[in-house]
Amino acid sequence: MKGKRIITGLLAGILALPMPCTGAAAADFSDGKTQEVLTQEGLLPGEEEKVKNGEGDASLFSSGENSVPEEVDPGKEAEDIETFSDGEIQETVDIDNVIYCYNADTDSYYVQSVFSTLGNTITLRDELYGKKVTEIGRKIFDISFQEPPEPYIVVGELIIPDTVTKIAQEAFADGDMISMEIPDSVTEIGRGAFDDCEELRSLYFPAGTKVFPTGLFKNCLKLDTIRIGNGVTKIEDWAMQGCPALREVHIPKSVTEIGENIFSEGADVVIWGEEGSYAQEYAAARGIPFMKEGTDVSDVSQEVWIDGVRYSYQEDTDAYWVTGFNGNISSEVSLQAQVEEKSVSRIAEEVFRKCSRLEKIHIPGTIKEIGAEAFAQCLNLTEVTMEDGVQTLGEKVFDGCRKLAAISMPDSILSIGESGFSYCVGLKEIKLPQGLKRIENSLFWNAAMEGTLTLPEGVESIGEAGFSYFSCKEIRMPDTLKTIEKSAFLCAEIEGLEIPDSVTSVG
Repeated sequence: MKGKRIITGLLAGILALPMPCTGAAAADFSDGKTQEVLTQEGLLPGEEEKVKNGEGDASLFSSGENSVPEEVDPGKEAEDIETFSDGEIQETVDIDNVIYCYNADTDSYYVQSVFSTLGNTITLRDELYGKKVTEIGRKIFDISFQEPPEPYIVVGELIIPDTVTKIAQEAFADGDMISMEIPDSVTEIGRGAFDDCEELRSLYFPAGTKVFPTGLFKNCLKLDTIRIGNGVTKIEDWAMQGCPALREVHIPKSVTEIGENIFSEGADVVIWGEEGSYAQEYAAARGIPFMKEGTDVSDVSQEVWIDGVRYSYQEDTDAYWVTGFNGNISSEVSLQAQVEEKSVSRIAEEVFRKCSRLEKIHIPGTIKEIGAEAFAQCLNLTEVTMEDGVQTLGEKVFDGCRKLAAISMPDSILSIGESGFSYCVGLKEIKLPQGLKRIENSLFWNAAMEGTLTLPEGVESIGEAGFSYFSCKEIRMPDTLKTIEKSAFLCAEIEGLEIPDSVTSVG
């Protein structure tokens, strides 16, 4: 595991102004005095903000001694330059949606905060003004705001260079990362580094940090897989508590000591490792399932991974469901119609929610139901195609898919749940299925579409707030329409709207 690692990040937040190198987010590196942020020309305006002082020094789990940097002084505005390998050292640098602060103690820079716009990939600098970037500060996603324009999910991939050696306590707290791989260069990781990372699904723990400590996780509700680098020697008591959905832990042969109660109560975990390793001995002594690395799980498991997508066998229906994904998922996905000669019949709730990688997806007709919020807040999703056979789309199924432009729905679809297309503001091509009888409540709430939307023959009712705050050129309604419920077109911006004579009730 060498070189740069990628953090797939869906970071909950709001587009923000830069924040000074102080307060809670920089408690590890400052005595709390407000500093002036130096911005690069052409980026967000660097209005000075103040945040609360941090409380004490960060607790770090380390393979060496801790280093607490000193306060940095305000400096003048950084010049707009293409390279940061030469020139006078700036105390604070704001570039590429990242704020870096210089630490005189280590003669290097640390990452103070990260902020992004929709869909951006952020590559952390490995060097600024000839000085290495060696540390990630506390709560880098906890940004203070001045009159934010509107709340939305901040998304992007964060690429960490292998110059980084330290990660502060609570560094990634409250982040919406999907997958995190930390470079093996990291030797210190602070307590609570992954607190409340509710969307985190897979983690690589670096070989350079010799002890896997207690206290890294809290409310990591979807963390499925942990891979530990070969070089770690000890896993402490309670190390993986706070991860109730954990299924796989890959433990290398270098680990020779493992504490008690390392997993959350009720977690159905399989330990993976080398035959004859201490991990195998530990698992056998405690009745924990053990799998030899390299085993073909399709031969022994009810779960199958294909192209980064997890399919889980359901005994009651003798079929597979789509139940998850990991960091190996690609930008274009074609779901399987069959797995192990069994049909794939359903996409479970929230399966691809906040998946920043996903841009296009094809859904086969064997899948009859797509669960609630299955693709909610997939902010890079642009195109969806479904084969004939799909019947039901759950509530908020595409909620917040701001880049969704084209969606092909077969006439076999009979219902689309409430708020199914809310906040889909980039729609260009959408054909509603002929089998649809009702436009559900808030179906197109705050959505926008180019051109004309045609409601198919057979639609009999438009639910409450069905098109509230919706904008398009025209909506064409069928003669089968009978009922329009209250607030159906509240604050909508529609140039052409003609209600047919068939309507007998208007809310």
